[in-house]
Amino acid sequence: MLTVADFTLSPMGVGPSVSSYIALVKQVLDTQCPLLKVEYTMHSNGTNLTGEWNAVLEVVKQCRDVVHVQGGVARVGCSVSMWTS
Repeated sequence: MLTVADFTLSPMGVGPSVSSYIALVKQVLDTQCPLLKVEYTMHSNGTNLTGEWNAVLEVVKQCRDVVHVQGGVARVGCSVSMWTS
């Protein structure tokens, strides 16, 4: 099922700059999206993903996980809006 998602990750308690977390997420997007056949576009308030349902959700999960694990953030808010056809 073709899925379009818009997601935003919000690291909590890390100060005003989030550029290092954006860089971590970009690395995941650059490596995993081609493997999972998901297209992505980053924008000023998040990222758009287009692909199959499970693949899109897997990309969101991996992006969230990298902020937790490699970024060392204990609390990460995640907002996802999805459309399917």
